[in-house]
Amino acid sequence: MKNKQAFTLIELLIVIAIIAVLAIIVVINLANAQVKARDARRKADVKTLSDAIQLRYLEVGNYPGTDGWIDWNPTTPSSSGSIYKALVTPPAPEEQYISVLPNDPKTGSPANTYYLYYLKNYTSYGCPDLGNKKYAIYTKLENVPSADESTMSDAFDQCVAVDSRSAGYNFRAGN
Repeated sequence: MKNKQAFTLIELLIVIAIIAVLAIIVVINLANAQVKARDARRKADVKTLSDAIQLRYLEVGNYPGTDGWIDWNPTTPSSSGSIYKALVTPPAPEEQYISVLPNDPKTGSPANTYYLYYLKNYTSYGCPDLGNKKYAIYTKLENVPSADESTMSDAFDQCVAVDSRSAGYNFRAGN
């Protein structure tokens, strides 16, 4: 009788278990990479918006008025917020500072995105008035390292971060 070499059922189960564990590790790392990529995009979007607002300030001499959400309505731009009107569709085409407002990388939605803009004299939520020469753009990062939390530095930022209407905002660009 010939002796046949074959894998036992236990050996096959062990190999399948190892492959399953490796697959789980790959999926978890992929999900973390996607979160980091979305956060990097949000930071870049906030920086781009901040640069456009600063450029407008240098040319016009003031910051756009506050209305909170940085949103726009692609079907009816006239109902969009003050940032859209000031940066994307100003009265004269040569005054355009940015071609389009960013969509959130997770939702892809132009309205009610993860982005907020405030001129720091906005006191409706009980935040301190820091004057009309300061502004901030806020976003919600999904994975917040402690260095990002340090961007929420003054009393106005802390007020926005804890307000129930804007809770969870944890990264800021502005002056």
